[in-house]
Amino acid sequence: MQIPAGQLEKFFTVPAAIDVTVDQDGLGYTAQLMPTLGSPDLGCDIEVKISYFELEEEDCEFEEGSKEMFVDLLTRTRDTFANMMLLGRLNVGYGGMGGLSEGDEKAFHEAMDSLPEDFFEITLEKAFAARQAMIGREVQMTEGLKTLMNVMNEEAIARGYTKEQREKMTIGDAFGLDDPKE
Repeated sequence: MQIPAGQLEKFFTVPAAIDVTVDQDGLGYTAQLMPTLGSPDLGCDIEVKISYFELEEEDCEFEEGSKEMFVDLLTRTRDTFANMMLLGRLNVGYGGMGGLSEGDEKAFHEAMDSLPEDFFEITLEKAFAARQAMIGREVQMTEGLKTLMNVMNEEAIARGYTKEQREKMTIGDAFGLDDPKE
């Protein structure tokens, strides 16, 4: 049975705007579903986070509290709802929970102003695109893990390890990171 796209979109569209608040807490920056009178009850909590740990990584693409960080958080938020096939409009604000500093508020507004007008309108096409991107990232991660496991297995075989020794081998051992001499 094939269902027409229009019927699917109508089925997955949430009847009212979904209220989302962006805040900062002790762990990082968070965009989360905000239970308000005008927002539908989705029956779950949805939270998207950029943690301080992530912001401290050397290869992080943006600085804490920057416009770019908020654009990334808002994009992750939109894509999260799209991946869940929750179509409709996200109504995004800030300060509903922990609040943002004055500098963060400024960067948040700059981020919001930089996004296209229909950015928070989640259509069936946007949901499919977000889902395809998520599947692509999962495939990359799986392929990377498979490659890592193959390299570790080859190293264990080169060392003449038994099956039991190979099963106990760690990534650090395989790449010489556990070597006390270093």
